[in-house]
Amino acid sequence: LDSMVCSGISSPSGTFLLTPMMMAVNAWNVRIVEYLAERMADTTTQDRYGLTAKQKAEIKNLNTIYQIIDHHEKLNKDEKLRKKYEAKLAEEAKYLEYEKIKLTATKNQKFVERSPSSLLDYSTYPFHNYEGGAY
Repeated sequence: LDSMVCSGISSPSGTFLLTPMMMAVNAWNVRIVEYLAERMADTTTQDRYGLTAKQKAEIKNLNTIYQIIDHHEKLNKDEKLRKKYEAKLAEEAKYLEYEKIKLTATKNQKFVERSPSSLLDYSTYPFHNYEGGAY
């Protein structure tokens, strides 16, 4: 378990690509399994032989550890789904806010029909005297 300190909570290390969760299962250490599970350590990572921590607990007939991992996998799955749903809601809210602003701006705009000559500012237009009849 000493190499567990050097690796991340879910990153495999060593010759057999063991995660800290797998090392805790191999050591039959329920406390460390609970600790890692509470911190949402990835339990789907496979070792060199294609086994996950949950499968290792099942093979070794470690029922308590298996149940802890299974329970936390379900919680993590629900948490990931919740975060994905919240992100989608936030994106939708952002879009709706944009549409609301766009709609408000459209309502506040006043569309006034004007003739092209009414758009000219005669004080700066070079031929303002012409329209005024000076030429």
